[in-house]
Amino acid sequence: MSSSTIQFHAAPAELRTLAQWIAGAVDCTVVCEEFPPSRAFLVPITEIAKTFENEKFLQFKFVIGVTKATETNCEPDDVIHFGVERPANNQLRQSSVGIISDKPAVLKAWKLVSGHVRKMTSAGVKVTNPGTKASMIAKGFRFTAGAKELADKGMTMMPSAGSNVITFET
Repeated sequence: MSSSTIQFHAAPAELRTLAQWIAGAVDCTVVCEEFPPSRAFLVPITEIAKTFENEKFLQFKFVIGVTKATETNCEPDDVIHFGVERPANNQLRQSSVGIISDKPAVLKAWKLVSGHVRKMTSAGVKVTNPGTKASMIAKGFRFTAGAKELADKGMTMMPSAGSNVITFET
């Protein structure tokens, strides 16, 4: 089974635009997951922007090639997962998009989506441990122009988990 994920920092408007782009670019049904409480909803493609404004929605599932998906019957290997992180407490964590699948239709859609994400992001960040001040360059970490703008205005960029601080190297 193939597994691939791209983690990246992006401004909320860029994430909304990416969700809309994915839904329009690939043959899919869209499911949004809300936390808390844990619930899933089918979302018409035309309603993605409106749905995105609900900050409880933290994950979109783009169910590939399945036109009769429901909130609970999609298989994990039919899905492009899109985890959305929003600014909180003047911090922004990495969002992610990825798959776990060997299905040809999903792999084809993933090639399109991953290429688009790579084109809309830059690579190369400095990761610093705030306690020890040790740092390293992480060439594979990605970010958008909107995330760079937020960082330039003082927002702290964080990894998807942990307390390291990320600064963008351009």
